[in-house]
Amino acid sequence: MKNIKEFNLFALLFIAGLLLIGCKNTATIERHLEQQTVLANLKAACDVEILVSCTALGLEYFNGTQGGGLDHKKALTLFTKACEGGEFSGCQGLGTMYSDGGVVTQDYGKAAQLYDKACLGGFTQGCYSLGVLYSQGGGVEKDESKALFLFDKACKANNASGCHGLGWMYLKGMVVQQDNQKGIALIHKSCDGGDAMGCFSLARIYGTGRGVEQDVLKAYDFAKKSCEGGFERGCETIDFSN
Repeated sequence: MKNIKEFNLFALLFIAGLLLIGCKNTATIERHLEQQTVLANLKAACDVEILVSCTALGLEYFNGTQGGGLDHKKALTLFTKACEGGEFSGCQGLGTMYSDGGVVTQDYGKAAQLYDKACLGGFTQGCYSLGVLYSQGGGVEKDESKALFLFDKACKANNASGCHGLGWMYLKGMVVQQDNQKGIALIHKSCDGGDAMGCFSLARIYGTGRGVEQDVLKAYDFAKKSCEGGFERGCETIDFSN
């Protein structure tokens, strides 16, 4: 991470470049300054063992947001520090890194252990992520009953992703009696709760008429909401014929 002096030099050079090309818009520069302030504040908090800040900073490096750039090695270090210190959101982040692979060898079993630790610690996204592994048999023996339990636990704690997973179990009749109405209601809850993937699922549901009257306009509205929420597939042209 650049220190303040280095960033100030960069900002001055950037300003000079804008002046040379006749650009009068300073909003971009102000945004960069704000982003660097966010990163500096998170680092300072993490350095004094405010561990949730370590997770937050790790997410910035993992996603490449706030001007920090992608740096998965830094993200790994920060998530590890948070998790080992008892900040369970860090265990979730670390689990995701083992699930994805990259700077660490992909290891679904290790990911499952970390998600379980996060879930037991009260970080309900860990319950959802562990439920996904049980539903697919990734790193653990496939067990749809455990997946149902974990999705339900997460959803009851108002975790939007958990409601999405639970909704699909009802739609598909996985270890529960198939119930389109209940499944769609749960997926609506996930979308309303900010789960962009849930909004994309609604786009598919309304676009294909799965358990509801087909409504392509409503489908596109949900796809747009999904896209705006950061789910890339929602930004693509959707073929509702499949």
